[in-house]
Amino acid sequence: RLTKSWNRDPQFEQRYLELLKLRFSEGELQQCEVMLKDMRDSEHIDCLVDNLLPFPINARIISSFFWPKIENEEFTMPQALMIGLDEYARGFEAHKGSRKLEWMSAVGSIELEVELDDVKAVVAVSPAHAAVLSLFTKKETWTVDEMAAELKMDKRNVKKRLEWWQNSGVVYASA
Repeated sequence: RLTKSWNRDPQFEQRYLELLKLRFSEGELQQCEVMLKDMRDSEHIDCLVDNLLPFPINARIISSFFWPKIENEEFTMPQALMIGLDEYARGFEAHKGSRKLEWMSAVGSIELEVELDDVKAVVAVSPAHAAVLSLFTKKETWTVDEMAAELKMDKRNVKKRLEWWQNSGVVYASA
């Protein structure tokens, strides 16, 4: 819930944790405390690095030892996005010293403004969905094989993301 939500409400989560403490021991909820601290720290870092970034980034910086294992899908992020992520990482490392960020491309969401026939829509999608759509800024027509090679993404995953964009009416398959 903490990593998937676009909107953060740390006060709600803290109240929820306090209610859980009534039923469980303090030690049993130590991981939850660390997770909530990670959320607060993430907001703080977001504010510190915001002026360095070419576009807004709201990261969830987690202490991986205390969080459930998150499956990551490796693929090549679009260059335009990597510029912002690299700037964020530099700002983070300047404030945290020896700590390094490892971006997990399979989680999170990206808010895109999509324009088709003079109609604009803002959509929040996964980084993988954004990566697939971003290829169409390079050229108009792609095969699944070309997209998979360009993004270094599994073909099944490319197809899945393309189908989502097709169902949304943003791209279409040619004969």
